[in-house]
Amino acid sequence: MAEVMFVIKSFFAAILLTVVMQIKISNVSMEAHLEHWIATSSVGSYLQEVATGAVKAVSTTSKTVSKFVSEKFGHSSGEPQKASRFNFDFKRSSAKAPSEPASDSSDEE
Repeated sequence: MAEVMFVIKSFFAAILLTVVMQIKISNVSMEAHLEHWIATSSVGSYLQEVATGAVKAVSTTSKTVSKFVSEKFGHSSGEPQKASRFNFDFKRSSAKAPSEPASDSSDEE
């Protein structure tokens, strides 16, 4: 019964928080104020740097592991082969939104 009461309390707390975040201050909701503060705070830039470093570390580690596995367990030819299961390729998506949609070259006649 305690678990059910916890779920019910959490549900009502979530509803209360949602309602409070919709209160408007200067014609802008508290949710928008909080979102702007998070986006412009210095903590965000530090977290971005940490995330960038983590992506580089994971990418470097995966390439090293892939190379090691391909050398140890790959084909015995002169050139090392990549093991198909360990062929990792981590890429970071760009945060920029495209300014204009790409136009079809066939329309330009």
